Amino acid sequence: MKLNTILLLALCSCPAVATERYSGANHIQFQHSEKPFVGSGFLLQHGQQVYAVTAKHVLFETMDQGIDHINIDGQVTQWQLKPFNEDTGVVTLGKLLNANPAEALDMAVLADDWLLFAVKENHSRLQPLRLADEAPQAGDELVTHGCTYQSQATCHQDRFKGHFVRMEGDNLLLKLNDAEPGTLRGLSGAPVLNAAGEVVGIVSNVLPDPDGGHYFAPFGTGPLKSFLLDESTK
Repeated sequence: MKLNTILLLALCSCPAVATERYSGANHIQFQHSEKPFVGSGFLLQHGQQVYAVTAKHVLFETMDQGIDHINIDGQVTQWQLKPFNEDTGVVTLGKLLNANPAEALDMAVLADDWLLFAVKENHSRLQPLRLADEAPQAGDELVTHGCTYQSQATCHQDRFKGHFVRMEGDNLLLKLNDAEPGTLRGLSGAPVLNAAGEVVGIVSNVLPDPDGGHYFAPFGTGPLKSFLLDESTK
């Protein structure tokens, strides 16, 4: 699968504005440069801790800065989540908790497409979300919130919808209501929510539909849940 077929996608019907803010832009600073919008991320409440989550494959956009493994130590000077087109404060991220210097930054990261950060400071009004206890059922409407690269100049937060078909491995397969996957770049790492506003997936990938077209294929939360469970027992 070519990189440009999987990057930075969305569920879509006609966008509608949500009042709560769930998704922000990854703003990454390096020693001599910065990248102001590298996909999206969100805050996750788990127990008494608030974390930040994004998709692992957003690091593809940092390879020109020398990042070629799942490790940002010594290369990223600051990583923030910034709400779109608001001056309400930002989230400053801390340690990358699932860093792995032995894991190469290549297409294989799509098989485990999540990053989890500690939160150093939060001065934003991004709403922390919680993981869903139950997996979605066939036909459930799922929603993601955020902004695309195309709309970034004016977007505060749009809402995009699709319906759940089935699981394929760790990916949720969804059909978009009125859009073809691949048309809304910029949402990788945004949360995919159920009707209760709980996280069931992370915007990640696109997979072919044998009957024609493509499925939107966010990464499921199972591996993230397992990691958080291990963290809580340390």
